[in-house]
Amino acid sequence: MHRRPVLLVVIMMMGLMVFGGAGHADNQFEKTKRSAVHGDATSQFLLGFIYYYGEGVPLDYQEALKWFLKSARQGNIGAQFLLGVMYFNGNGTAVDHSEAVKWYLKSAEQGHSDAQYYLANLYYAGEGVPLNYQEAMKWYLKSAEQGHDGAQCNLGFMHDKGHGVPVNHREAMKWYLKSAEQGNQFAQYNLGVMYDTGEGVPVNYQEALDWYLKSAEQGNTGAQYNLGVMYDTGKGVSVNYQEAMKWFLISAEQGNERAQYNLGVMYDTGEGVPVNYQKAMKWFLKSAEQGNELAQYNLGVMYSNGNGTPVNYKEGMKWFLKSAGQGNERAQYNLGNMYYAGEGVPADRTEATKWFLKAAEQGHQDAQYNLGVMYFKGEGVPVDLVKSYAWMSVASNQGNEGAKDSINIIAEDMTPEQIAEARKDAALLLENMLKSKQDQ
Repeated sequence: MHRRPVLLVVIMMMGLMVFGGAGHADNQFEKTKRSAVHGDATSQFLLGFIYYYGEGVPLDYQEALKWFLKSARQGNIGAQFLLGVMYFNGNGTAVDHSEAVKWYLKSAEQGHSDAQYYLANLYYAGEGVPLNYQEAMKWYLKSAEQGHDGAQCNLGFMHDKGHGVPVNHREAMKWYLKSAEQGNQFAQYNLGVMYDTGEGVPVNYQEALDWYLKSAEQGNTGAQYNLGVMYDTGKGVSVNYQEAMKWFLISAEQGNERAQYNLGVMYDTGEGVPVNYQKAMKWFLKSAEQGNELAQYNLGVMYSNGNGTPVNYKEGMKWFLKSAGQGNERAQYNLGNMYYAGEGVPADRTEATKWFLKAAEQGHQDAQYNLGVMYFKGEGVPVDLVKSYAWMSVASNQGNEGAKDSINIIAEDMTPEQIAEARKDAALLLENMLKSKQDQ
């Protein structure tokens, strides 16, 4: 869920200070200060506001806090809200989320929509209060009914994801739409996703494109990325690599790691642009440093193959390890090959087996074939014909031609009982792989 930037509004009912020239401003300030000293809650609030923003005086959070407290204790709704903001952010005081909750609640109970929204955020995140989706929804609803676009968006999100309520895409769309029509970029993005994926509505790529565009033009990196994907793949539009690159670039420059990865792919493969390994590496590196496993894998490939850089097995292994640690089966397979062949590391068949096994269990057919060979020859593991036959069967089942030819050779040295056991093991391995993919 997204929190919109703090927007502080002086509510008209509390008074509006409009200063003319410098002399008039000084006179007005002194009048407000005298009134505040004599206990007028509105003047206390306005004085706090002046110090909070440094309007005609040096910014002074301690003075702001002092006057907001005086005003808030008399029930001033705006002062209560801004006290919540100050305690939450640590302006002029130590950060204290519990105290922020206290003042947000007082303001929210008087109907302040921003206070209701921020109070809901705290309940949603469990900051200053125990996490409580029901309380969050209650306060989002109060704020949303007053037209608060952030609250409307977050209500939609809770219905969309089933946080505190059963999943209800129709209700989610209702609130997203109210928020999006007010210009909320996150709601616009979420509407785009719903139309793009057919979540709660029939798939409609044109609607998705329209909402992504509205959001993207406000700087939403996810919408910019998704626009790039639509132009790259021709979803709802003709394939247009230049337009795809435009949106990927805008998103990537704001730090979107998926857009950075896709830019890397386009430069690596020459999709819509001339092949440029240096630029590919640049964007893969940016994405990889943010943890993108595919970018990490591709960097490993580039260093291992010498694409855009001298061959560097040690650097290649570094990136394969990062990617493999996140479960990337191709990186795990490549690590197995590097340990098997001694590329960048001393040859280590035991370590090779470990990485082939990780990749094989995720369905990588070449890793499955290699495991079958290693169990047959006893490389890195004791000879085990049952395991060799089982892994060759799994690889063959997935279309590996070498495995199909090898099964008969392995079977020549096996008893019928061993073959039956191996087939049973192969069936179990395939079943586990299927379950694993379904759970992803």
